[in-house]
This record gives sequence, C-alpha cells and structure tokens, in this order.
Amino acid sequence: FIGTRQRALATILHESAHRILAKNRKLNDFLGKYPSGYLIFQTFKKYRQSHVIKHHGFLGIENKDPDYDFYIQSKLFASYSLKEFIFRHLILPLFLSKTFDFISYLIKNRLGDFKDKEIKYLILFWIVIFGICFYVNVLDILLMYWFVPLLTSFPMVGHFIEMVEHFPIIKNKREIEKSWNRFGNKIELFFTGLHKENYHLIHHLFANIPFWNLDKAHNILCKNEEYRLLNSNMGGIFSSSNQASSLWKKIIKKELKIC
Repeated sequence: FIGTRQRALATILHESAHRILAKNRKLNDFLGKYPSGYLIFQTFKKYRQSHVIKHHGFLGIENKDPDYDFYIQSKLFASYSLKEFIFRHLILPLFLSKTFDFISYLIKNRLGDFKDKEIKYLILFWIVIFGICFYVNVLDILLMYWFVPLLTSFPMVGHFIEMVEHFPIIKNKREIEKSWNRFGNKIELFFTGLHKENYHLIHHLFANIPFWNLDKAHNILCKNEEYRLLNSNMGGIFSSSNQASSLWKKIIKKELKIC
C-alpha cells in the first residue's frame, strides 16, 4: 500500500515538472520538490529533463526517449515465446524481479548527477529527516515503513504502470496510437490510478491539462470517433471496467503482437 502512495508522490512531481500543478511558478516548483519528489529521491530538474523534454519530445525514438530505451533494456521487445514473456514480464515482477532495473533507471533519469545543485538540497532534506527521526527514536519506523516499500512495492507498481502506458504500441507512427488510457476497476485504480494517472493518452495529446481536469477532457474527447474507439479497446493492467481486455488478458490471449 505504501509503495502505491509513493507512486502518487511521483505523479505530483510529474504535474509540477509540466508546470501545471500551480499557477505560481515558485509554488509549483516547490511542490514538485520537498513534499513529493525529494521524498522518493527524484529531483525536479532531472525529472523535467528526462520526462518533459526527452520523453514527450522524442516519444518512441531510440536513444532519445529514456522510457523507450528502458523498454528495450528491459527486453520487452526481445524475441521470447509467449510463455517466457509472461513469466519474465508479468509473473516474476510480482516477486520483485524488476526492482534493480527500475531503481537503476530512476537513479539515472530521475535523481541526477551529484554535481547538480539540487542533489545537495535533496541530501540536506534527508539529513534533516534522519536527524528528526533519530532524535525522536523512530529511525526503525522510517526504514521499515518508508525505505522498504521504496525498494520493493514502489518499483513493482512502477513497472506495471509504466509498461501499460505505451507497450507495445510505442513504436507506432501517429501520436494518438503510441499511448494507452487504461480503465481498470475501482480497486485497481485505488492503487494505480491516483491523480488520474490512468489517462496517459490524454496526457500525451494535451500535456498542459492538469490531472483534476482529465475526466472532463476525456468526456469531451470521446465525441471524437477515433479517440472513442481507441479507448474502447483497453481495460486496465489486471482488470477492466469497460468490457475491454486488460493488458494482462490481451497478452495471455494473444490479442497483442508482442513476440
């Protein structure tokens, strides 16, 4: 559970990096640092460079889009049998097999270089937190209930969420065909859809829409036949709320060409 709420902090940083979290620039950037990004060891500057500039600017282009490169490094597009793909990318990640790779990706693309000024602020921020926890004798609680989820359930949830955002369609040519909105049931979205993170296609089409307006944007966009048909074709990660197959079911039932 805690790891999913750490993921929610990443979505706050995400909104801030797009400069749509608050109208006031200083407040927007502050909210993307101390109350969110720094708590999960991600810096505002590096996140903005990696996600806003590179991922959005070069979606699906090898050696330019860090997320696509991570798909390749994770061997999502490797030549596997269906059974081997399911075992490697759906089953084993439930047992934390993707933890090291996912954390390595975050360190490279979201934490930044130790030469960056912002890293010093992040380190100082955590020195203060450790100092306070040591003073009130709750270091064990900090380690157990923050760092253990940060190294286990947080990357596990991140793997599945980021996989369903663009896989395997990220190589398509048209922008509208490179991303998925996902429609899981209420339980799934409670854990993986905080701050409307499930509307990933809308986000790539209109990155200037804040999360609290995504429901409204979706309803308006559904008046477009192509958009409506695309959305009727995808459920959630594990479940579905719209009669369409979830990503897992699409893979298992061979509804997607992945191998």
